[in-house]
Amino acid sequence: MDEIVVKGADEKFCSECEAMMRRRNETADRTMKSIVVVIFLLCLAVFMVEPALARTPLLVEGKSPQSQIYQRIITHPGASLMSAPGPGMGEVTPAFMPFYVFDRRNVAGEEWLEVAPGEKGDNPRWIRGTDCSRWDKALTLMFTDRMGRRPVLFFKSKIDLERLAEADDIPAYWDATLTGYERNPAQSPLVDTEDRQAAVPRDNFYLTPVFDFSDEYRNHGFTLLKIGCVPSALPVPAVAKPAPVAAAQPSPTVPTAPPAAPAMKAGIAFIVDTTLSMGPYIEKTKQFISHTFDKLAQSPRGQDISLALVAYRNSTNFNPRLEYVAHVVSDFTPYSERSQLETNFSRFGEATVSTHSFDEDAFGGISKAIDKLDWSPYPWKMAVLVSDSGAIRANDRYSSTGLNEDEVRDLLAKKNIRLLVISLRTKAGEKHHPKERERQLTTLTSTSDGRIKSAYVPINAEASGVAQYDKLATQIISIVQRSMEKEEHELAAKVPPPPPPSPPVEEKAPERQVETIVSGFARAAGAEYAGQVRDVRAPKMVEAWTVDMDLADLIQGKPTMSLQVAVLLTRAQLENLYRSVQAIVEQGRKTRETNSDKFFNGLVSLAAQTVVDPMDERARPGVSPGEKKTIAELGLLPAFLEGLPYKSLVMSMSLDNWMAMNGEQQDDFLSKLDSKLKVYLQYYADTANWKSFGSSDPADAMYRVPLTSLP
Repeated sequence: MDEIVVKGADEKFCSECEAMMRRRNETADRTMKSIVVVIFLLCLAVFMVEPALARTPLLVEGKSPQSQIYQRIITHPGASLMSAPGPGMGEVTPAFMPFYVFDRRNVAGEEWLEVAPGEKGDNPRWIRGTDCSRWDKALTLMFTDRMGRRPVLFFKSKIDLERLAEADDIPAYWDATLTGYERNPAQSPLVDTEDRQAAVPRDNFYLTPVFDFSDEYRNHGFTLLKIGCVPSALPVPAVAKPAPVAAAQPSPTVPTAPPAAPAMKAGIAFIVDTTLSMGPYIEKTKQFISHTFDKLAQSPRGQDISLALVAYRNSTNFNPRLEYVAHVVSDFTPYSERSQLETNFSRFGEATVSTHSFDEDAFGGISKAIDKLDWSPYPWKMAVLVSDSGAIRANDRYSSTGLNEDEVRDLLAKKNIRLLVISLRTKAGEKHHPKERERQLTTLTSTSDGRIKSAYVPINAEASGVAQYDKLATQIISIVQRSMEKEEHELAAKVPPPPPPSPPVEEKAPERQVETIVSGFARAAGAEYAGQVRDVRAPKMVEAWTVDMDLADLIQGKPTMSLQVAVLLTRAQLENLYRSVQAIVEQGRKTRETNSDKFFNGLVSLAAQTVVDPMDERARPGVSPGEKKTIAELGLLPAFLEGLPYKSLVMSMSLDNWMAMNGEQQDDFLSKLDSKLKVYLQYYADTANWKSFGSSDPADAMYRVPLTSLP
């Protein structure tokens, strides 16, 4: 009985314990649920508040939010940034700093703008409207090589510039204008000029914003530009000033001499085709290098010229017995260290097997020279390509680079390397598209100078090719030596270089062509060298009018470009551009083998998914033959490309244009776009040339992309 009672009590206790535990668990569950709800509500509140706190810049008038084309300004010299609009002391900002605009207000009859260096609006400040200029398109200019062009003149007004453009004798008017400015700047129509003798070194970053342009003279081949310029738009970190010290008194009998300028050095890389047909020229190159080192050893300037050698063939995927696509035989070597280069080169001969095409992978050889040779010690950077063929292009499945001639030329220019091509004309070559090869190599070596136009030198290999090649190679070294001495003499004497000879290069024999081309290279390299020695900066001015061409050359039938237009893109914009072009290429490849009209209808479908605004006509499905809708109107390319002053084959491409192309032309169109994608990747990875303008966010850094690189 007692056991039963105890047992019953135990069961009752356990039952009560279980009930209590259930109540506790239920209470805990309710508490936990309450905590979760509170946390959720707090998170929700944060996320609801975040969009309210997030700011975006003001849109350019007439642009949709999806376009992300924001208002931007660029500051004038002496502009101040304020914490609030109105009177007071502000922080002086470096001249020509770009900012995004977040608000505009009128205070006491004066316009004020709220600005920030990045798109997120961090660290906003206020600036007077009169202390800045509108700069929505982010266009900027870069000076071209000084191979022979005249210095750029910057005019106070458009009317002053138009007087030059419409003068009866433009060269005389140009000379008189420059001379008048040098004698009496105050009475001159000029604000400033480019240095007569020196060029701005590429390492001295400068920002030359384009505020406006006039294409009224486009049919005459030039554009008027309203610009500004300062030597550098980058903030300079403050440096503590050293404590003052007593000035040392120079000895009256020993005058203090200015520091000597560093010697001008030249790096010359020979990029040689070593395929089966090139045997005699490989042997001649070996002899030439040996003889050149002998001559340099006897020259007082010999140690200032170094030679490098890169060999190239074609794809080893086609035939592994080709051994290499491109190979650095030797990096730059002065004559005093010649043994290693000569030993390495002695082991090289022509290939023992044929390649898959007559054209070889010359772009692979050039890319190897650009990326793997150490060009840094040499103000004068020059490459000489020697081949009896052209270069396989991006649409060749065995291309190692995926690049075309336009993109390779731009990459050479980025490194400041000037390329001369010696093209050996053979009977075999005449059977393999000689006109196309000439067009390709002319484009690859095209220059901004109307006297030279391109550094393509063909020689008749069947007549005396080997002997003439040896003569030209020797001539190149001789001109380099002579030009280096001449440029240094002119720099020391502060004498402007004389005007170059005027006959166009294509009318000359190969020896005269090489003389003109290498002399032009020398003038450009010498001007940059002078700029480095004197630390020449871009002219300082708030606003001025100038022209993109050397008008004196232009009227003589020698179109010489003085300024190259570029657009500053953020990383996000470059990524957007890459994805857009990639989508077009992928759609083209996918439909190329099926039905040509599906390419455009596929782009329409892609655009309908991409264009977010349902009211945007670009999202309307369907494009029919005869319709004039273009790729630009479909909205596949970034909106920031609209309104830029360049002609785009891609943006103007319509269904009718596409259908009118044959298969080879369509492949070439897609190949050109694919080649640009490779260049965009190289731009993205070129960390040294991404510039930040006051924003701490790496995404706000900008890169100067030439308009020629746009699709």
